[in-house]
Formats: sequence, C-alpha cells, structure tokens
Amino acid sequence: MPDKNFIAVGIQKAFLYNNNIVPPKNVKITPKLPQEELIEYYKKAKVFCLFSRTEGMPNVLCEAMLNKCIPVATNVGAVEEIVKESGYVIYNYDMNEITGFINLALNASSEIGFKAMNNIIDFYSFSNRELKIIEALTSVAEY
Repeated sequence: MPDKNFIAVGIQKAFLYNNNIVPPKNVKITPKLPQEELIEYYKKAKVFCLFSRTEGMPNVLCEAMLNKCIPVATNVGAVEEIVKESGYVIYNYDMNEITGFINLALNASSEIGFKAMNNIIDFYSFSNRELKIIEALTSVAEY
C-alpha cells in the first residue's frame, strides 16, 4: 500500500538493523512511547492495525478503540470478541484480505470509530469488569 502512510510504534531501530529490515518509505518507525504520547497517536489515527500471531487480551487494541480508532486485527486471543462489529478481523494471513480490510477501515464512516469506543466502554469498563468479577466470585461461593 505505497500510497498510504503508516506509523509503526514500539519498534527499536536496533531490531530493524539486526534483522536486516528496511521499512518502506511510507512507514515511519517510532520506538516505544510513554502512555501520554501514545494516546496522542491514537487520537490522530483513524485506523489501528494489530497483526499479532499470538495475543491474550490485547490492551493496546482496547486503548486504540477507546480513542475511536477502527481496528483491523488478526484473529488471535480475544480479538474477535473485542472487535465485534466495530472493525475488521483478519482470519487469514492473506495480503489481499489485509489490504482490503485496511482500505475498508480507511474509507469507513467515523460512526464505526464511535462504535469501537462504545464497545470498549460497554464491555470493558472498570465498573463492568468489577461487576463480572463479583458475579463470578458469587457463583463460585454458591457452588
């Protein structure tokens, strides 16, 4: 996707050098950032891509969605459950599928970003998590 600009956050230049990786000119590499700076990146982005091969509950995905980023993420860990209908889940590591989803997200209405934010608020807020923990502990105690 040479006509699009990307920012890859959390990658050390030494890693690229040691692995002989030369990123394309349209990919800006940024090392790990403090949380406050990372949030500024989320606020400016429309789309957040997470191309992991393994994850549990990817907090970074939730943080991006909370800032109205439309997610495009591989189906690992809890990604499918988190994204729901507020983004795009990649089921195959197929470049056509990946670029297609990125283009769909880039051209999507900003309403999808609000839907992503609301998914996180509705299902993963502290109060909701607290309630779920209490329910789980109560059911175990009753058992």
